[in-house]
Amino acid sequence: PVEGSFAFRWNDYTPSLQRELTLKIPGNLELYGARLRLPKDLAVTQVKEGGKEKTLHFAMGPEEPVPSENFQPALQDLAPLTAFTLSKTWENAVMAYRKRVKALIESDLKPVDDLIADAEGNTTLPLAERLAAVKAALHQKVDWVDTGLPVYLNPDRPLAEIIESGKGTSHDMAVLLAAALRDMKLNPQIYLYRRADSGDLLPDLPALSQFDGVLVGVAAGKDFLWMDPTEPLAPPGSLPLQALDRQAMGVLAPLQWKTTPPFGAKDHRKERDVTMEFSADGDLECSVDLLAFGSAELALRQFFRATDDQKRRDLVLRGLSLRFPGVSLTEYRFGDYRDLSKPLDVHYTFRIPHYARFGKDGGFTFYPLVFEDLEDFFAALHDSRRTGVVVPQNFNSVTRVVVKLPDGYQPGGLPKDTSLSNGVAEFLATSKLSFGTLSYERYTGLKQRNIALGPEYQDLLAFYQAVLTQDRLPFSAVPAKKP
Repeated sequence: PVEGSFAFRWNDYTPSLQRELTLKIPGNLELYGARLRLPKDLAVTQVKEGGKEKTLHFAMGPEEPVPSENFQPALQDLAPLTAFTLSKTWENAVMAYRKRVKALIESDLKPVDDLIADAEGNTTLPLAERLAAVKAALHQKVDWVDTGLPVYLNPDRPLAEIIESGKGTSHDMAVLLAAALRDMKLNPQIYLYRRADSGDLLPDLPALSQFDGVLVGVAAGKDFLWMDPTEPLAPPGSLPLQALDRQAMGVLAPLQWKTTPPFGAKDHRKERDVTMEFSADGDLECSVDLLAFGSAELALRQFFRATDDQKRRDLVLRGLSLRFPGVSLTEYRFGDYRDLSKPLDVHYTFRIPHYARFGKDGGFTFYPLVFEDLEDFFAALHDSRRTGVVVPQNFNSVTRVVVKLPDGYQPGGLPKDTSLSNGVAEFLATSKLSFGTLSYERYTGLKQRNIALGPEYQDLLAFYQAVLTQDRLPFSAVPAKKP
């Protein structure tokens, strides 16, 4: 096996209901192992043959199959696991890779200096802006290529070769960014982490093959700036969803672990400012201005990169049509998703015929608009669930709505304000009437990515019930009283 890797992992990525394995290893080779979620009938036998060879035999099954449910943990976190590594400690595991990285970032930095000279020229700018300019200069010259390998298994290349080729692996991009920061007289650290969608890290089993993601970090005064060297749309301080709330291991000495920013922070959210305008016949004209922040903004920029204008319009209209039959999208415009110096603002308008429901008294009722995909997520959950839940995206959102009624109408009854906060989620909905203008605001947020069965799952269902109940409480408008 390659130094720093697992000798093997058994029965995780492709678990079997029944399996046997015979392992023969040299008698003088020490393996360090871990076993998780083992079935009661697992049988392990070991035979020594003259001190030259060890033979281990594993047998298990038949087992109960792993349930298949929506939004469940990675398969390798549900199945029995036996794994061995050659390294007794993380220090041993990272030593060889540390030497490789150190040699590269301490090599001739002139190719990097030439590349970033213009970007880092204005030293009066705040550090975050200088880092953003340097990172952008690197991405303009070198495109990231996903090899599918654990970060440390990508081969070393001189800095000049990386730049000249215009293509870089995760390892290349991390080394290139770290070298650029060293050229700026900063003290960067390269961190390896396991992406959230790859399952949990096994902290007691030192093996670099667990890490499929890489970050670069640097101190900025009292703050610490994380950077994703592989993503050109992520400015310093912005990480993709799969890198949030992860244990990351520093490569350079001294060995250190650091937790990336939390998944549930309100910094990662969408904000919508909405105007609902009713016509006398009950049709609704609605305009939406959307801004996103943190990982939600990065996800939005990545969505724009992956789609063209027509595809975006089609997806927005499809989402609206699922909630509002007969809807038509009348306008859709947005900023430049590539310009990281400006927020990515999105504006769209749509029309819903006969959205208001008129009563015999001449008044009408209407329901608050819901834009989040939260209900689609919750619809897949059920009381008899057998596995935990992994939240697929960041649902944190703020929606602020102003309602314009047609002439001759005034606001009637307003739903009661509501709030709910528990260990896994938070929900707040308020409405008010100020100087004759009706408005309401709602906030939804999930505080954690992984939700276990039991009390946490019950809290999640309670949150869903609160949201669903509030969404089904109508507003009303009544004929205005004549003076």
